[in-house]
Amino acid sequence: MGMAPLIATPIGVALKWKSIWPISSVSTPPLLISSNPSLGPLFFNPSPNNRLHLLRCPNDAVLALFPVGANSDQVGFLLLSVKDSSLDVRPDRNGDIFVSTKRLKHRIVQILATPIGYSFSGNPDSVGLVLACTMYAVHWFSVKIDKVDSKPGLIYLGGKVFKSCAVVSACWSPHLSEECLVLLQSGELFLFDLDYCCSNSNFKGNRLKIMWDNADCSEDGKWLGCEFSWHPRIFIVARSDAVFLVGLRFDECSVSCLAKIGMPGVGELVHQEPLVSFSMAGSDGFHFTVASKSLLFLYDIQNPLVPVLQWSHGIDKPCYVHVFKLSELRLHSKNDKYEEASESGFCIIMGSFWKCERRIFCYGSSFNDPKGSTAYEISKFCKSYYAWELPSDLSLLGNECFCGTCLSRKEFLKSALPLWVNWQQKKDIVVGFGILDKDLSALLYEPDSFGGLH
Repeated sequence: MGMAPLIATPIGVALKWKSIWPISSVSTPPLLISSNPSLGPLFFNPSPNNRLHLLRCPNDAVLALFPVGANSDQVGFLLLSVKDSSLDVRPDRNGDIFVSTKRLKHRIVQILATPIGYSFSGNPDSVGLVLACTMYAVHWFSVKIDKVDSKPGLIYLGGKVFKSCAVVSACWSPHLSEECLVLLQSGELFLFDLDYCCSNSNFKGNRLKIMWDNADCSEDGKWLGCEFSWHPRIFIVARSDAVFLVGLRFDECSVSCLAKIGMPGVGELVHQEPLVSFSMAGSDGFHFTVASKSLLFLYDIQNPLVPVLQWSHGIDKPCYVHVFKLSELRLHSKNDKYEEASESGFCIIMGSFWKCERRIFCYGSSFNDPKGSTAYEISKFCKSYYAWELPSDLSLLGNECFCGTCLSRKEFLKSALPLWVNWQQKKDIVVGFGILDKDLSALLYEPDSFGGLH
């Protein structure tokens, strides 16, 4: 892979041993930092107007995108902006949501957007690109904002149908905004350059030659997702039984294992659970998270096979996991008392939409070493992560209480319902959310002592 050789230091060996113990499953996990005043509060109560896939647009506006239509086969969108310190939602001329004219004929299962900062060949006035995945196809749109009346629009660019195999997931490149990666159920990977595709009216893509036969894959594994790593031609691909690093920088493809269930010496019983979700962690391309039925793991590709941290998450059938910098969630603070923690910390939001469960897992560097000390200077080069406090619940509805009395009442109400009634049908269900960036949030809210999640 061309990466520098890794050296096992006494500090690194000790941290690997400590990472075996899941946070919140043992009484005093060695990698848990608790009651440290330098961290600041790690509980969030977000505004209830969070929505789905958000694309930052010019003039302090955000485009919110989501599936619409009787079969959820069209892309709907609204333009969000701030007027008089209030969130303004711009509909179409009839007071309804904007809807793309292109019907994809199959239910949309994934929408992703990425901004572009140059003249895109498919649409010179485009401010962003959108991909929409159905079960067997990927479709691309460009986003245009009218310069006169700021009206948003989606222009259909083209699509690729995979007739013999279903689409698992897709992702935009953080390195080259016109590139995206598509993973199929067969394990095949396709790389698309939208600039080239639009210029040549050809959306076939480039099928990457990856020899999974040499990657020690089981026949029963289920593909979960793919992401770009720290280089435009290095990818991380996850299955239910393993996670792989795929390198295509040179003439030959290299595949190495980053994580695998059933790894001896790391908790054989725990790691027998299949992985169910996957996400990158942070913008450096070196860290990622995976979750099983009961555990959430943080890995570093520079130290494969042993997790950096692991938590017992307590979420029934988790279906999504997203990672944010803590500074993205602590917005518009009056003072910089917790600035160091905000800049160095991360927050994992994990949950299940159908089960109405969402939890926050915070982590970052150790604050036990005083500035200027030898240990503090070493930590700059030998970065280690600690869990910050125990996981906490996250409410997206603004009307939920997590005290013992309310939680007990909710469980009693569930048990009182007839067997043929799903308790989820008796309450509001959150089907998606997004995090407004700090520039837009600063226009919405007055600064407080800590900042907040918006």
